[in-house]
Amino acid sequence: MSMDITLPNKPQLVEQKADYSAVYEIQPLFPGYGVTIANSLRRVMLSSLPGTAISSVRISGVEHEFSTIPNVLEDVVDISLNLKAVKFRLHGVDEATAKLQVTGKKQVTAGDIETGSEAEVVNPEAPILTLSDPSESVEMELTVTRGIGFVKADEHDLPREIGLIALDSVYSPVKRVSYSVEDIRVGDVTNYNKAIFEITTDGAITPYEAITHAADILVKQFQALTDEEVVSEQPIQEASEESSVESSADTGREASSITVDQLGLSQRIVKSLQEGGVYTLADLATVSRDQLADVPNISDKSIDQIAEKLKEFDITL
Repeated sequence: MSMDITLPNKPQLVEQKADYSAVYEIQPLFPGYGVTIANSLRRVMLSSLPGTAISSVRISGVEHEFSTIPNVLEDVVDISLNLKAVKFRLHGVDEATAKLQVTGKKQVTAGDIETGSEAEVVNPEAPILTLSDPSESVEMELTVTRGIGFVKADEHDLPREIGLIALDSVYSPVKRVSYSVEDIRVGDVTNYNKAIFEITTDGAITPYEAITHAADILVKQFQALTDEEVVSEQPIQEASEESSVESSADTGREASSITVDQLGLSQRIVKSLQEGGVYTLADLATVSRDQLADVPNISDKSIDQIAEKLKEFDITL
């Protein structure tokens, strides 16, 4: 049995439940790693992903949060609670100003907010207030900021001005995360793990972005404990012919860390191999032509393609 610890594949979509709710799975995970990795990712997704929220509001004619507004059904406390539920995306900035100017009898929603190019309302259907008089108007200025976790109103660094109302800000873009762990077979080993996540976000990011960003955060935290220097990601560049050859012939990569979907094979072959319990290059190196022929949907032509790919790693089928 190999002493190497198999690395998992990238998260795979299992079911798209709604626009911002989905089920993803991560496999294969080394025996016993399922709960460790899944619980770590869940905690980071819920607590540490950056998001945006309204940090303060200024309402025309209102001096403090316990005021009321003529011909508005909600008081300022209720309006503030509604504003906390409005979600944004910020584009290239950490803070932006948005305005709300409405007149007439109507239900005012987040879709009435004017954001400009630096911000975007994610949930325009969110209710804010109700105007009950056709001649009444409401004006407010909102400050939208980027942050992490939950920040209480009195923790915002704001000037002490009459009419400037600080809000509790819920920055986390992830609403709910649940996971389960199952045993799967990898080669002859039957106790590898598969982690299944159900993730719901507020729309500011996708479930896939939530899980991969959480993984990036954990990688940097653990990398700081080693002798390796923590570096930021570099932009992906198009590979030249020379670099492609060097990459394919790189014998320094451990066979157990290369998954079959990274070999450049067709998706049909990859899916058939995984269904047959072959997940990594190391698994593939241990099977014979006859064993591959017994895998459903693997034809002689598919085996020839696999053999050609293995030659790039100095492995003979």
